[in-house]
Amino acid sequence: MKLSGRVALITGASRGIGEALARELAREGVHLVLGARNREKVEALARELREKYGIRALGRRLDVTDRTSIRDFVGAALEEMDSLDILVNNAGVGFEGPIETVEQEDYDLVMKTNLDGAFWMAREVVPVMKQQGQGMIVNISSLAGYVGLPRWSLYHMSKFGLRGFTESLRLELKPFGIHVMGVYPGPVKTGFFQHAVVKEKRTLEARGGRYLSPEKMARAIVRGMKGRKRDVFGTFSWWLIAALASRYPALADWAILRFGP
Repeated sequence: MKLSGRVALITGASRGIGEALARELAREGVHLVLGARNREKVEALARELREKYGIRALGRRLDVTDRTSIRDFVGAALEEMDSLDILVNNAGVGFEGPIETVEQEDYDLVMKTNLDGAFWMAREVVPVMKQQGQGMIVNISSLAGYVGLPRWSLYHMSKFGLRGFTESLRLELKPFGIHVMGVYPGPVKTGFFQHAVVKEKRTLEARGGRYLSPEKMARAIVRGMKGRKRDVFGTFSWWLIAALASRYPALADWAILRFGP
């Protein structure tokens, strides 16, 4: 898929993978509509990318837990851009803690951000893409959509759900020329743990570990877009973990309980 001249909407674009992906797509000549709750950061990023790469770029406040905010964001994109070619559902939040520590507000935040937000963003752009006869939706899930870890059940629930949504939507939209790609990162150095809701911290981060940079993850996603890949994992080891967990779930359970956090 040729990316230059396309228009991409990115949620959660103020930091981490979202910010890195915005920069990588700008280098490819992609026009951008960047959304995040921190309006000042996405406006500053959009201004920087306009000046550096000569693209059209907008920064807008977006809260993916609020359907009115989603409608306003997509509406602003339609007013300013000629098309909506790519949607990147990147916004997400983590939660760590035993199930008995989960409160209703925790559940609502994680599910509305990680799962509902992706659904309603897609719900808004799909009619536009169908009318265009083309488009791409990129759902950034996680290895947490393949492998479960103790004390992360709420987060894994949302990411397994996002993976299922991705698989179903791919088949539904293929006849309309719309490609759906799933992205399943492992540990990426994004400040994820600092922004997660933590009730009991016993994570891999606390034990140390190897992280991929957001820039390398963004480049892998862009390669996936160009090749219209089904799934993107970022590293071979992450793909292998997902493959082994799918094929040998009992072995994965044993390894996690034996060596995991």
